[in-house]
Amino acid sequence: MKKPTSLALLIVLTTFSFFLHKNASASTAWWIFCDHCSTNNEYTLTAFNAPQHYQFILISNRNVNETRKYSIEKEFTEGLGGATLITNVQRIALTADEEEVFEEAIDNANLTFLEIPRGDLDGLIPGLGDAPSVIGDIGSGRLPDAFSKSVNRFLEDNGYLPSLTSVNQQLAVLGVEAGAGFTIRNKSLIIVVIYDDGSTVSFRRRPDGEFVEWEATDESNQLIDFDIDPNGDI
Repeated sequence: MKKPTSLALLIVLTTFSFFLHKNASASTAWWIFCDHCSTNNEYTLTAFNAPQHYQFILISNRNVNETRKYSIEKEFTEGLGGATLITNVQRIALTADEEEVFEEAIDNANLTFLEIPRGDLDGLIPGLGDAPSVIGDIGSGRLPDAFSKSVNRFLEDNGYLPSLTSVNQQLAVLGVEAGAGFTIRNKSLIIVVIYDDGSTVSFRRRPDGEFVEWEATDESNQLIDFDIDPNGDI
């Protein structure tokens, strides 16, 4: 009776080991934010509690712009009570390219104020052409819909809205995944768009992507009386 039991255990362990190896090779790294992590123990515990079928765990503290990389290795040890699965969590160094990509992504996501020349938005999306004054955008109905889409395109093109996609495009080898609802930017961004005549339109882009608190000034820096309701109409 002992031999079949040992054989069954061997089959189970071999199958489970293959399952772990297969999943580790299918997905390379899992990215987590731990903005309160400061000690080695906090980072290590976060890595240990992460999904275990990834080869690497990436943990970033956005407040200090630090990203750490951990390897996850599993092995079975035979003891008096039978086989035990051991999880080894070890910190390893980021490559120079990895460090640069993660640092730049978090740095851009932490930006809270940005000025954009109106000409930089021209033609980014259909329907948003040249406007030498904010009055032109207000009068043409470009605010807020076409204007907001154009601003988002500008932010994406210039790295101010980093994402998993943009990070993976820069990392040719290390494939990164994350949980549902993952977003790198968790701060609002105040944006001031400056026109050729000196007039401006400003607003706050919230982390959820909504544009709020619109305000416009003319070329003499006088407030322009206009409002955008919650439905996006002027």
